Amino acid sequence: MPRRPDRATGRPPPFLPCEYCGGRAMPFKPANPNHRVLYRCRCGASVGTHPNGHPLGTLADEPLREARKEVHRRFDKLWTMRGGDYQSARRQAYRALRMAMSLSEARCHIGQFTVAQCEQAVALLETGVVQALMKAERRRRQRHPH
Repeated sequence: MPRRPDRATGRPPPFLPCEYCGGRAMPFKPANPNHRVLYRCRCGASVGTHPNGHPLGTLADEPLREARKEVHRRFDKLWTMRGGDYQSARRQAYRALRMAMSLSEARCHIGQFTVAQCEQAVALLETGVVQALMKAERRRRQRHPH
């Protein structure tokens, strides 16, 4: 689990403990000015950051990074292809994924998934389960608006 930011200052953690080698992943600024800071460990595990420097999720080795990218490639289509409020569409997509995977809101973030969870998410997206849950939720909201 990544270190939480300093609650008093809101600063990102100075390092993340590496679950792979026991080392420390330190902030690293890529040479390309268009890329954000990464936390990177000497073993190769890394995680990107939000614009404020906080980690996007947990450290990942290459297989986990690739698995997460595959989930994002499929999942992001659910909410980027829809018109309107993209944040609302993204929340609806995550809600459907959370329901399909039986995860809490706090645990349903692709940046925190394991390889097994990534494989489960891809299977649910391939079979249309997540899409069906989103469609059912939209129908329910149309019938019973707030």
